[in-house]
Parts: sequence; structure tokens; C-alpha cells
Amino acid sequence: MIARASGGASLYFNLNQLRVQCPLCNLWRGGEGAIFLHRLIKEIGQASVDELMALRTKMVKADRFFYQALIDEYEKEAERL
Repeated sequence: MIARASGGASLYFNLNQLRVQCPLCNLWRGGEGAIFLHRLIKEIGQASVDELMALRTKMVKADRFFYQALIDEYEKEAERL
């Protein structure tokens, strides 16, 4: 959805924008961004996609505390699954 370089740390590890893609779409079709965005809106809703877009400009200090908070969040999610 959002290019890695323009997303920053706040989006790079955001689970709401990460999805599995086949190699054909991901590599040879450039990620099919428009189709991906359309499906993401259907899946998580327009409001959530708008929040993701707003995160693009959010500055975060990607220090050890930032990454530890992410690890804690992912561990909770893994337990839930």
C-alpha cells in the first residue's frame, strides 16, 4: 500500500498494512497498489485506512523503547492467535 521508504518506522511494522502477496503481483506487477488499497478498504474499512495514511507523516523516535513496545504488542497478538 505505502512504499517502505515513505512509510517510516510508524508504518514499517504496522500489522494493519501488512498482507501476503503472491510473487507475480508483488514482484512483477509492482504490488498492484490500487487493487491492494481497494481490498484493504473492504477488509478494515475506510476509517482505518485513513488512520494508516495519517501515520505516514507521524514522526517517531525508533529507539529501543519503540521496538520493545512493538515486541510486546506482537507477543500479545501471537498469544491471541
